[in-house]
Amino acid sequence: MIGFHKGAVGILWANLVTATIFFAVALVNLRADLIGKFRLDYLKMALHYGLPLLPYHAGVWAQQFLNRWVLAGVAGVAVIGELSIAAKIVSPLNMVIGAFGLAYGPIYLSWRKEYSLEECTHKAREVTRGILVFGSIGVFSAALFGGLYCHYAIDAAYRGAFPAIGILAASIWAQLLYMAIGNEIFHMKKTTWISLLFISACVVNLSLVLWLGDRGVVWTALAQLAGALVTVILSAIVVARTFPITIEPVVAIVTILAAAGGYFLSLEISSERFLFDFLGAVIAWLILCAMVLFPFKVWNQGRALLQKLIRKGSKIQTEEV
Repeated sequence: MIGFHKGAVGILWANLVTATIFFAVALVNLRADLIGKFRLDYLKMALHYGLPLLPYHAGVWAQQFLNRWVLAGVAGVAVIGELSIAAKIVSPLNMVIGAFGLAYGPIYLSWRKEYSLEECTHKAREVTRGILVFGSIGVFSAALFGGLYCHYAIDAAYRGAFPAIGILAASIWAQLLYMAIGNEIFHMKKTTWISLLFISACVVNLSLVLWLGDRGVVWTALAQLAGALVTVILSAIVVARTFPITIEPVVAIVTILAAAGGYFLSLEISSERFLFDFLGAVIAWLILCAMVLFPFKVWNQGRALLQKLIRKGSKIQTEEV
């Protein structure tokens, strides 16, 4: 659509055309499976499971506009621009979340079906430990190297975004923890809780943006982090009734300290001494990685889980084709 010079309208047309093409291709590839007869009992079960999720999906769509609208009224468009820059820098972490959510959900549900509660708890605890460790690495990596990028690779007018990078990365880390814990809610078939958790997070987020948004991009990012933490805490409370909490306190404390340390070190980047800043970021990154990797010995577990997730994802794609 760039060649047609259609602007924002062109983006909408591009989305429509792309979705139509995907629908046509899927219809052709899956035509052999689109057979059978209508089952009212299956429809009732599907609606009972899926309808409570509608407020969640509607809320996700609405929050994208409400958050920016409220922020524009409270803090101005400059803060929105800085927040967008920070969000772009941490966007690769969102891809990790999407891939993990698609692959780990079926694995967790199969564990709940095949293993005892004790065995499943052990496996889930290993996954949560890996999320804490590698999520912490993601946070301080984004803070340190994202800070370098902001100071040395983009226009000085947008350098105000760099303090928000680590905070937004921490928000994504919290969302990853929520996904690991929240799979039990889907196993419980209590999908109403998913919407309630998200609505609670939205209320906290928007309330804090209204209260603190005029103080700048950092406080706005903190509001987003607070909303993500609400989902983690509330989902843990809901799940605790049927499944043990798999977050180990020692691992959580050490990884949070490492992430916080990387974030505060990133604030020392000055835009004046590239070699010094770069070497300092690399040395700090290596020390923090050693701090979280060696004590908990998660490398082999993480590699095994990654291989299993890849195999599961490939199997799902093969079945879909």
